[in-house]
Amino acid sequence: LSLNELQEIPGIGRVKSIELKAMVELAKRIEKAELARSEQIMSSQQVARRMMLDIGDKPQEHLVAIYLDTQNRIIQVRRSIAEPREILYYACHLMATSLIVVHNHPSGEAYPSRNDIDFTQKIKRSCDDLGICLLDHLIVGKSTYYSFREEREDFEL
Repeated sequence: LSLNELQEIPGIGRVKSIELKAMVELAKRIEKAELARSEQIMSSQQVARRMMLDIGDKPQEHLVAIYLDTQNRIIQVRRSIAEPREILYYACHLMATSLIVVHNHPSGEAYPSRNDIDFTQKIKRSCDDLGICLLDHLIVGKSTYYSFREEREDFEL
């Protein structure tokens, strides 16, 4: 119902109608968050498609960490800096058992740079030390992606 339609109901004025609309919106957002939390990650392609829509066309580089539980359900998706210390702080805080790191290349080219390879090796070692499984590091462009898990033989789980 619109605000005007709500106000036609006896006992509901302008303020109460706004409160009701706000409660409905809050309920929708809670439901959306729960659905996102219960989404189970089944493939790198699934994550890549989602992240291409989210950050694939950004004019600056963005890094996102996706924290997962034992069933590969998303606990939280969090923007971060390319620093294992910060990424793994939240992994420990959230009690995540696994992690996927995604970043974009504003150029649209998804092939990894030497820095990307070095970062992947560094975060992988750090995850291994903490008992957290780094499932993948994805690089996304507007319509393409690169998965270290899919493309590199030296990326072992």
